[in-house]
Amino acid sequence: MAAWQTHEGGYQNIHGPGKHASGGCPAYRARMEQREIMQRVVGILTEALEMRRQARENRDGDVTQSETVSALLEEMLPRIELRADATAHEVATAVSEQLGPAIVQIASAFALAFVQLAEIHDGGRADVSAADVLQSISLHFETEAGQ
Repeated sequence: MAAWQTHEGGYQNIHGPGKHASGGCPAYRARMEQREIMQRVVGILTEALEMRRQARENRDGDVTQSETVSALLEEMLPRIELRADATAHEVATAVSEQLGPAIVQIASAFALAFVQLAEIHDGGRADVSAADVLQSISLHFETEAGQ
């Protein structure tokens, strides 16, 4: 995620000028294709189904927490570098310009998965589970990668 730290009344990249953690590097993010994002989203939703199953079975027990959402954000969102004396407008512009495209990609992937799950639900398909739909989406994007 964007790594900001207050510094002398402003914000600065906590990794230092020009330095990025490998996951947040814009060059890496550019290489992450929509199919990879979609497969990650399917993984997140599949884990969420499992967590929900665990919660239903163990109402008083602990549910295993996942770090996959954090990992996706860490890889997708750039480190934002700002001057220590940047104005609020400059901060807002930098955040919008640098985070916007990645957020749109992630939201689009979740929306696509949701729509496909909703269509199966609304169609009354009792023979197809949410896990089946997610597996189908994942296989579709995996097959697309091989072409």
